[in-house]
Amino acid sequence: MTNTGPGRIAWMRRSISATWEYLAAMWNEKKLYKQHTARAKQLPEGHRAALEAVRRYVWLFPSNRGGALMPLLDDLLVLFEESAENGVGVADIVGDDPVEFAEAFLRNYSQDLWLYRERDRLTNTIDTIARAERSEQPEEG
Repeated sequence: MTNTGPGRIAWMRRSISATWEYLAAMWNEKKLYKQHTARAKQLPEGHRAALEAVRRYVWLFPSNRGGALMPLLDDLLVLFEESAENGVGVADIVGDDPVEFAEAFLRNYSQDLWLYRERDRLTNTIDTIARAERSEQPEEG
């Protein structure tokens, strides 16, 4: 016999509601991404290619919450749109080190990216261990 009591029905309703909310968020993000790519196609060739390259790099850094990547991508697109509009060349946008440019850009969104959370966790763990080891060592004298 299956449990179809009020608790089970309420749980099923919450589950269905959460599923629909998740799907709606995914559809909305897909719509936003399509709008983003349509705008990117309007950029001059060099700016568009550079944006694509940086965007590919950014995709390597997964977000720890859904929807967090679109604001980053939109801000990146706005930077390239405004630069193209003002006649600023790609080299002037990204500088001599495109990886450092992308990393610096990503750092503005570090609270949303797993990589930076894990870097902090790694650093804190090693620092804690090192402090403990130093306190355990007998003083030289």
